[in-house]
Parts: sequence; C-alpha cells; structure tokens
Amino acid sequence: MDRTTTPTVKHEGSGNIMVWGCIGWNRAGKLVEIQGIMNIEHYCEILENGVEESFEKLGMEEEERIF
Repeated sequence: MDRTTTPTVKHEGSGNIMVWGCIGWNRAGKLVEIQGIMNIEHYCEILENGVEESFEKLGMEEEERIF
C-alpha cells in the first residue's frame, strides 16, 4: 500500500461537509465550513475575511504575502 494514502470507510447517509481552508509552510490558517451551495458572492466573502485572517494567524508579514 502507498504510504501517502489512508484507507477510509464510508457510511451511507452520513452527510457531506464542504470547507475552505488555507495552509502555510508552518501551520494551518483559517478553516471555514461552507453552508449550502457555494456561489460567487459567498466565495468572495470567504476570501475577503478568510485570507487576511489566515495571513495573520500564519504570522506572515505583509511583504511576504502572495495571493
């Protein structure tokens, strides 16, 4: 078995969850649960709030940020 895969078991009817996340080389940034169907307005709102907060949480100085 490939060491980069993890076996999982799917349970019928357990539901789904969609999230948006941001990670850096040193730790995870913000994780946002998506409610309902993603649309452009919702996505832009997540980016507007989540990216800046993630940069701060990751300790990235403004001149180090690339998006």
